[in-house]
Amino acid sequence: MQNDLFKSGFLPSGVCFLLLGVSQMIICGGAEEVNITVWRNGERLTEVPNDLPEGATDVHLEWNSISVLYTGDFSHNQDCRSLQLHDNAIHQIQPGAFKGLDKLQELDLEDNSLTELESGSFEGLAKLEVLRVYFNNLKELRSDMWSGLKSLKELGLSKNEIDTIQPEAFVNLEYLQDLFLSDNYLTEVRADMWVGLESLLYLELGENEIESVEPDSFQHLPNMVQLDLSNNEPGSFHENMWAENNALKILWLFGNRLKGIPSGCFENLSQLEKLYLQDNKIVAVNSNSWLGLDSLKELHLGTQYLVKLGNFITKIPPGAFETLPKLEKLFIAMNRLSTVKGDMWQGLQSLIELDLSFNRITTLSAGAFSTVPKLQFLHLQNNLLKEIRIDVFIPGGHPDALQLDISQNPLECDEDLCWVKEGEEDGWIIFKTGYTPHTPLCSNYPNIPWRDIPLSC
Repeated sequence: MQNDLFKSGFLPSGVCFLLLGVSQMIICGGAEEVNITVWRNGERLTEVPNDLPEGATDVHLEWNSISVLYTGDFSHNQDCRSLQLHDNAIHQIQPGAFKGLDKLQELDLEDNSLTELESGSFEGLAKLEVLRVYFNNLKELRSDMWSGLKSLKELGLSKNEIDTIQPEAFVNLEYLQDLFLSDNYLTEVRADMWVGLESLLYLELGENEIESVEPDSFQHLPNMVQLDLSNNEPGSFHENMWAENNALKILWLFGNRLKGIPSGCFENLSQLEKLYLQDNKIVAVNSNSWLGLDSLKELHLGTQYLVKLGNFITKIPPGAFETLPKLEKLFIAMNRLSTVKGDMWQGLQSLIELDLSFNRITTLSAGAFSTVPKLQFLHLQNNLLKEIRIDVFIPGGHPDALQLDISQNPLECDEDLCWVKEGEEDGWIIFKTGYTPHTPLCSNYPNIPWRDIPLSC
């Protein structure tokens, strides 16, 4: 009777009722339909209750002790669109367990004890769009696991124990857009893993144990926009690795063991906008490293976290970045640079932000930043600089406005730093990065704030 009332559509739009009983429910009237949310979470249930209201649209059964999903458990819940089963003890899903959930769009099985998904586990879920199976114990992926999931767009499998992906494991998921496989035990990447995933936009493979990435591993992912291969074990990548990935815009490769960038490695990634190469073992770069990256806007060669070692770049040759005409942000923090020269930045006419912090820089040559006319943010903190002269911006003159961080350097403050003080007073130098102020410290005036340093200007 109660279900018939709320399914009839007479509940006014925007009006909600809280009903307390065996099932706690909130029932809200909408413009087109009634939403009924049922909470049976945290009740120490050991199986799916058989008294779930038939008209429920959102069902919460999380934080219980359910161990098995039996065939027909939800056969009377045809209106359910979201089913939360995370944080239970589910170790088995019988074929047909979800039969009857014809309208289900979201299913959360995160943090259970699944080691296997039988063929037919998701039978009847033709409209399911989001499936989360994070934090389980799955070891192998096969194509029959996903039979019936004709509309799936997001599949979360991170933090399992997956070490094997069978060929064509996802071949039936033609509409999948986001695939999360991070923090597993994968050791290789092969092209046959991704057959059928032409619609995939985002692939996450970080935090695995990947040592081998075969040539053309991603040839079946022509529309992929983002790829995460961070924190794995490959020592190098093949040339033309990304031959079929012209749509790729963001590529995460930080935390690997890369010692260098082969010439033409990224040559086919003409749409790539962000490239993350922090915390590898890169010792050198040159202009051939970036061939083909005509759209690149951000390049990260420093560190993802200050507790890590960054890279090992000691010298940047002239014109090393000249093939990156659209680059706006360049991060080279936590490397081994000792000298900065202007010819390092040749061709970076669009550069806005440059991070050289946490290096070993002792010398800024005349004209060190004269080739980056649009520079607005300059990070030089935590180096070994004793002086910074105005001629680092000459020829070309200083920027109209510059957020500058030169803190944590052993600066010897004298009249050669007058331009810095005057620039601050005139408003074109601002001592901060982002929203945090960072005023300089003077080694020869260790206990005097910057504003009180008695410079003879």
